[in-house]
Amino acid sequence: MDLGAAATNLRDKARGGVADLRRMPRDLVEDGRNGALHRYRPVSGVTPAGGAPVLLVPPLGAPDFAYDLRRGCSLVEHLVTAGRTV
Repeated sequence: MDLGAAATNLRDKARGGVADLRRMPRDLVEDGRNGALHRYRPVSGVTPAGGAPVLLVPPLGAPDFAYDLRRGCSLVEHLVTAGRTV
């Protein structure tokens, strides 16, 4: 066990958390019996890239936000900030 890393994690947690777990803003489009469809909101100031919309389907057993777990390491964030419709 690395006590230095543990102390750093404890300090970061006390300052407001280790990771930014906020999800990208989204709107519910359809809520059906077998699942829900959400559209992620475009980021202001980003020019739309065009092209076909991107449909993300999470694997079985994974939560609906499987592609948007935390800021900085989010596929949804990457696509939306690139101007894609998700």
